Amino acid sequence: MMDYSEYINIDPEILGGRPHIVGTKISVDLILDQFAAGGTIDYVLAQYPQLTQEQVFAAFAFASEYVYNRYHQDTPHEETSQ
Repeated sequence: MMDYSEYINIDPEILGGRPHIVGTKISVDLILDQFAAGGTIDYVLAQYPQLTQEQVFAAFAFASEYVYNRYHQDTPHEETSQ
């Protein structure tokens, strides 16, 4: 799993505490919503040129870990990866 900690920040003073890309006001959920609506990595990077591919991947890593921790707290994440 990618270490997203250098890319994702949670600060109550920025976006009301929503997880966001460090140095921006682009939230993780905004990035995920773009993909949920059918966007591609190229589309997201074109819409938000200040983002890098690594930052977008970090948003996915953050979301993956959040979901895993929320629903599978008894088993380490690595054991369920395929």
